[in-house]
Amino acid sequence: MSHPTIETLMLLADGEKIGRSGTQVHLHLESCAACGQLLAEIERERALARDAIEASMATVSFEGFAARVMRSIEAERPTPVRERLAVWLREFLQHRRRVWMPAAAMATAAVLAFGFLALQAPPPPPEPGGSSVVSIRAASSAIVFDIPSQDGLSSTAVVWINDDAPEEGGSGS
Repeated sequence: MSHPTIETLMLLADGEKIGRSGTQVHLHLESCAACGQLLAEIERERALARDAIEASMATVSFEGFAARVMRSIEAERPTPVRERLAVWLREFLQHRRRVWMPAAAMATAAVLAFGFLALQAPPPPPEPGGSSVVSIRAASSAIVFDIPSQDGLSSTAVVWINDDAPEEGGSGS
């Protein structure tokens, strides 16, 4: 077997399992003095680093740490509703453009269409004497109102037919 990599030796120094090749690595370490020395050196360096970290932590006092954290949490004011709503709206508009842009366009178009229709001038009332009534057939009642427009170029025709009129030559009572 070839020499194990530094990473493999570091895993062994940390006490990790190496998988299927673990037994081969252990057998190699028993037979190879250079790899055994390298593993021992890695373990010494790890122990020195661990001791240095523990020594530096010994000077730090964590007494009352949890109480200070809890006091700062309790002293924190809740975010006002107005600010939360502003943040929500800003994030909604930024991240969901695919949803609100078409909806806003449709709403704008609808408002403009209804506004345009509402601002249209109503049709002028018919001028007195401007309509004519014509009877189409004697058997049925039909009234035609011909209302000329103000420009004199076009006219509007309204036809009213009364279906309740008696049929001509029908068998009646």
